[in-house]
Amino acid sequence: MALTVIEGYLKASLYTADLDGAHLTRLTDPALGVYGAVWSPDGTRLAFVEDYDVVILTPAGGERTVIDLPKDVTTVDWRK
Repeated sequence: MALTVIEGYLKASLYTADLDGAHLTRLTDPALGVYGAVWSPDGTRLAFVEDYDVVILTPAGGERTVIDLPKDVTTVDWRK
């Protein structure tokens, strides 16, 4: 599962963990506006909002792509 954890004033980090809460792993450094993580349909990537940009992250390899859109983003959804 993916979790957003508050880690200071207005900052949060994205974590993954097993369904029982074991193996908590931080994927991002604390940043402003980290929220809304959703898994890709194939379960290999996470998309989330960070400081109003969309970030695509491959937890297994740490590959990170930031999509800077001309408008502030508040939610992410994968489409098939």
